[in-house]
Amino acid sequence: SLLLGGSTFVAPALASDPKKEPPKVEEKEIKYVNEAGAEGRAGNIYKRVEREKYDEPQLKAKEPPAPPPKPEAKDEAPAKK
Repeated sequence: SLLLGGSTFVAPALASDPKKEPPKVEEKEIKYVNEAGAEGRAGNIYKRVEREKYDEPQLKAKEPPAPPPKPEAKDEAPAKK
């Protein structure tokens, strides 16, 4: 029980640190497809969400592969038996 008691100690300096502002959450506006939608069990109307439109990716020019590194010459010493 002595080992467990020492691991639960919290430094009092943590309590005096200034409070940080919570991170701002960006809410995206949901865009629905222009259609009637489907009616659910409880009368809810379910609509499809539009896909986000992204710019076309630009292709990069291919670079030739780098030449493989040359293996270092090994000193060949006679093997001892």
